[in-house]
This record gives sequence, structure tokens and C-alpha cells, in this order.
Amino acid sequence: MEENRDSWLKIAWRLFYPLLLYMGIQMVAAMIGSIILTIVVLMDGSLLEADSMAEQILYIESLVAGPVGYYITLATNAITIPFAWLFYRSDKKKRAAIGQEIAYNQASFMEYVLIAMVAFGACIGGNNILLGIGLAEIDTAYQEAAQTLYSTGLWIQLLGTVVVAPVCEELLFRGLIYKRMKEYMTPGMAMFLSALAFGFFHGNMTQMVYSGALGFLMAYVYEKYHNLFAPVLFHAVANLFSVVVTETGILDFMYSSRPMMFISGILGIIVVVVGVRMIRDTIKLEPKDPVSRVEL
Repeated sequence: MEENRDSWLKIAWRLFYPLLLYMGIQMVAAMIGSIILTIVVLMDGSLLEADSMAEQILYIESLVAGPVGYYITLATNAITIPFAWLFYRSDKKKRAAIGQEIAYNQASFMEYVLIAMVAFGACIGGNNILLGIGLAEIDTAYQEAAQTLYSTGLWIQLLGTVVVAPVCEELLFRGLIYKRMKEYMTPGMAMFLSALAFGFFHGNMTQMVYSGALGFLMAYVYEKYHNLFAPVLFHAVANLFSVVVTETGILDFMYSSRPMMFISGILGIIVVVVGVRMIRDTIKLEPKDPVSRVEL
């Protein structure tokens, strides 16, 4: 962290304009998608004859809340990635120019397995405890988001939720927002505030709590492994497990009762604690340049 005398307005703009760009892209994608969908529906002669205009509107809204909404999010993420990557690379070049970009040695394969272990535990622990306390049952915004998320085929979900979304969101929240926050505050505070922003980004209470906790863990592994691949891997594994469990039902026994939800959730949290301790104690990567030992 370095002293920075920029105004609060300038700092806020620098931290969050990538999210404003994302929201702008999302609005345009949603508008185009809705127009295309409306044209397709209106061109369907059988639908026009069989249904009233009110029913057609309800039908369009159901599609937007379902598969069309998912494709809009997928398109938004895909379009945002190159812009976020350019911002990310620009930041790295600026830090390198003033000697603040440090290249670290890479972790081994087994050290990256620890990330997958923590992500697995976080997915089980977070989801099952939130389900156990009944938050998801009363959170209608979450239920609508889940309907959209799981409204398409498995392979589209794997592409959008396991590949595209983790890359996009980690570029935005860890590669840009978290790294920029560290220029104005301590790493711990940057982890907390970037995780809070990540939770609010998801737009409903259930995902806010779950994503906020995962956001903190992803910032932590980014700090320990010193590369963006680490939080992307964490994010992808957590999403992959969520999609596979939901679509295949292979672990439905965990949801057979509230006690089972709590028990499996607590076991997941234990896995997270053990995995984080292992990462803390074993991941001690050295800078490639022995002279550069100052943390960013």
C-alpha cells in the first residue's frame, strides 16, 4: 500500500468504473435480447392467434427470466472480458513502471489442488448452511436468480457458469477492484471491502452472504498465490460443484432434512478451515527477482 492523495471521488471512480462498464454492457445486451425475443414471438403466427397480448407479454417475461436471461448474462460476461483484461494489463504495466509489480515463482500442481479443496468445502458449507436456516426459501430474488441460472442445458451452464463467469468476475473483482483497493488501504481491508462489493453485485440476500464469503476467500488465495489463475480456479471449482450437484442430484441425501443440511454444511466449513490453514502454512512463494521482496 502506498500513500495516495487522490480525491475520494477520483478513487471511487477508479475502483468501480469497470463495474459501471459491465452494467452498461448488460443493459445493452438485455435490450437487444428483449427486442429479438419480442420479434420472434410476434412473428409466430400460431402464438398470435392462440393467445392474447397480455399472455404473450407474460410468455416473453418468462423467457427473459429463464433461458434468455441466462444467455444475456453469458453474453455480457463474454463481452466484458476483453475490456477487463485490457484494464488489468494496463494496471500491471503501470505498477511495473514504478517497480511495484513483482513476478513470483509458480505454485506446484498439488499446491493448486488445495484451492480446489477449499472451494469444494466452501460450496458445500455455504450453500447447505444457508439452505438449512431457510434463507433461500424466503428470498424470492434468489429463487428468481436460481431459476435463470438453471434454466438452460448442462453444457451451456458449464460454459457460462464454470468458464466465462469466473474469468469475467475475477478480472473485475480481484484483478481490478481488489488490487486497486490495496493501493489505498491494507490488504485485509481490501479483501473485506472487495468481498462486500462482490456480494452486493449478486443482487439478493442469499447470494450476497454466500458470494461475499467466497469473495474474501478468493482474495486470500490471490494474495497467497500471486496470480489471477488462483481465484479463477477457486471460482470455477465452486461453480462446477454447484452446477453438477444441482443438475445430477448425486448428493440429494444432503438435502433430505435440515439436520443433514447443517451437518454437511459444518463438514464443508471444516474442510475450508483445514484447507486455508494448509495454504497459510505451505504456500510461501518467493519473488523471481530476489531483490524484489516488497509485497504489493
